[in-house]
Amino acid sequence: MLDTGATHKFVADREIQNLGLTLAQHSSRIKAVNSEVKPIQGVVCVDLKVGSWTGKCNLMVVPLDDFDVILVMDFMLLAHAMISGEEGYFDVGVASKIWFEAWKQTYLAALIEMKLDVVQEFLDEVAEACYRMCLAKLAELRKQLDGLLEAGLIQPSKAPYSSPILFQRKQDGSMRMCMDYRALSKVTIKNKYHIPNAIDLFDKLTKANYYTKIDLRSGYWQVRVARGDEPKTTCMTRYDFFEFLVMLFGLTNAPATFCNLMNDVLYEFLNRFVAVYLDDIVVYSELLTNYLRFLRAVFQTLREYELYAKKEKGEFCCEQITFLGHVISQENIHMDSRKAKSVDDWAIPSKVC
Repeated sequence: MLDTGATHKFVADREIQNLGLTLAQHSSRIKAVNSEVKPIQGVVCVDLKVGSWTGKCNLMVVPLDDFDVILVMDFMLLAHAMISGEEGYFDVGVASKIWFEAWKQTYLAALIEMKLDVVQEFLDEVAEACYRMCLAKLAELRKQLDGLLEAGLIQPSKAPYSSPILFQRKQDGSMRMCMDYRALSKVTIKNKYHIPNAIDLFDKLTKANYYTKIDLRSGYWQVRVARGDEPKTTCMTRYDFFEFLVMLFGLTNAPATFCNLMNDVLYEFLNRFVAVYLDDIVVYSELLTNYLRFLRAVFQTLREYELYAKKEKGEFCCEQITFLGHVISQENIHMDSRKAKSVDDWAIPSKVC
């Protein structure tokens, strides 16, 4: 039996006796609905075959009257199973398995490109000198430029534009290369596409019981700069001029362009079981039986449009998530305490100038 509400996987004690399997000791007890508390006789690791799926499972041995084995939600995730509520069955080992892939040299040019419309008479204003760097930063610059060239994200440029580069240190100590596009942004015609209001997104999320958070890998880099506009992204370095083939964070219209992209890709799911803010996607569901179906639909759509997720940042089947600086669950929404920590820990001023 498949029981999505059970806490553990179980096997009937009579089956263990018939198979002559050895148990590992377990001292816990269990109470089922309309039943008295019963001791768990032990735990056994067995080779299990369900449909086309085979693998090892740890089963708790208890007295069962009507079933030989009870499987639960974690088995469904392990076996890539999907419930069909309408047709009354569940598939195991579904062929369309979702893969998280490392992204390299993949553009979404077929769906959307970033257009950099600038006022041409101000071209001379977008010609900045490069910033001075210490030897350590110059070495880091060369390393990152080589990586971007190898990945096909930049190419040498002879454009009349130039924007400087600077570095910002990340929390893990590594260096993030940033482009100073302030001069370019001043003469760029602004994209007025609507950015979602966080409060509007929260309204839907509080009605769910299960959440999955998906973070796209290098989100903006998955959008190609419109062909012919690459020279406008040119940055000046000690080594050469380079122009970007993909959208960067410092470009003034990048958020609006990416928001337009995500709304187009996930349009049919929005306000039904998906909330999206730039490259952060939340899949939510009230019922566990619908959860996998929703999740598979979202992943399949991302796959079709060649948008790649960051595996290490994904959170799956959670009853509580952190989204846009807030902790969200069915019970409530509150500010993430980590965001307010710097203010809470702010020392009381000891003198007034």
